[in-house]
Amino acid sequence: MAAFLLFVLAALSKVAAISFPFALILLDYYKGRSLLSKRAIFEKLPFFGLSFILGIIAVYGYYALSNTSFPVIDAFMIAKAHASYTPELLFSYNFIDKIFLTSYALLLYILKFFFPFRLSLLYPLPGKAAGLLPIEYYLGTIFLSVIILWSVKLLKKQKYFMFGILLFISTLIFNLPITYTFHAIIADRFTYLPYIGLFVILGTSISLFIDKHKSSKGIRSLTCVLLALVVIIFSAQTWNRCKVWKNSYTLWNDVISKYPSQAIPYHGRGNYFYENRQWDLAIKDFNRAIKFNPKDYNSYNHRGNAHALKGDYQNALNDYNQAIKINPRLLSAYFNRADNYIDMNNLDRATKDIQVIQQINPRHEGLPQLINKLGKEIEERTGIRYYESNFKKMDGFKKSIEISKALNLYRQD
Repeated sequence: MAAFLLFVLAALSKVAAISFPFALILLDYYKGRSLLSKRAIFEKLPFFGLSFILGIIAVYGYYALSNTSFPVIDAFMIAKAHASYTPELLFSYNFIDKIFLTSYALLLYILKFFFPFRLSLLYPLPGKAAGLLPIEYYLGTIFLSVIILWSVKLLKKQKYFMFGILLFISTLIFNLPITYTFHAIIADRFTYLPYIGLFVILGTSISLFIDKHKSSKGIRSLTCVLLALVVIIFSAQTWNRCKVWKNSYTLWNDVISKYPSQAIPYHGRGNYFYENRQWDLAIKDFNRAIKFNPKDYNSYNHRGNAHALKGDYQNALNDYNQAIKINPRLLSAYFNRADNYIDMNNLDRATKDIQVIQQINPRHEGLPQLINKLGKEIEERTGIRYYESNFKKMDGFKKSIEISKALNLYRQD
């Protein structure tokens, strides 16, 4: 019961945890327990049931972000460049492409395990030329296949090896391109659990090697020295890596230094400048993001916000229009454009955008603020008093009824 409760909490925290039931099966295999006994099957049914339900939710969530046929409530708000980033991909990948992408991703994960250098917040997906991936993706698949076949042939009788490999793959499968294609081919944060499988293989192999040469003090001493050097080198690497994560500026600069032709890091650094009210620098980075990905509706949207806060309402309007043209369901662009129309004294257009927001998401958290702003503008034009949306507080409902009766106004309670 305790294990299932902890699994529920983990799965609700991170979708990668839904692979945990497969790890339970592998533990049974490693310990020599019968996999088909009634007890072994029934004790795992709740885990698989929850994994299936959460897996469906995760799939829905992914396609909701990548497919315009799914209804989505957008999270972006005016005057805030949110860190979430989900523009359309520049290239589409078919199933065959995803096989090669997945093989290359597995190879990269294994290489990063042994050689954790040139780490990055982002490892972008490759471009395509004439419908083909770069040559290294095809060669990498061949290389990975050779490694796997050689390893299985050499160590197929070693239970720890099969356990480690299967644990590595089963806990990583839901974060591989074969199951989804987002904006990165790999991500370091996906390896926390899968690398346990590779550490089992490495640790057991070293232990067996030392036991095999326990009579040779020289080999044992050399092995210990090498392991100590690895710990020192990786500790230094970790210390230096922490400096990169000092703030968003240093983090995105690091990504830009490694991938200078990608839109995402410029968008991220543009957000940093935006949040620090450096509008001109933000606009320059959003310009670069759009240059490298003309479909980047979020950069158009955020650049529009920067223009608006500079008082350049026409350029802001142009950016909001372009963002909506690329992604007609980007609710924040309608919100921002409505606010911009109010600043341009085009209240009719602002009202139409507010109506779109009300139809899609009447509980949009910024909607009362926007309606209040529109109402105040109408009050200034017409002289008709406008009561803000927070009038319901402090006996506001009772007061509104009294005012309605005094003015002989119809009110539907």
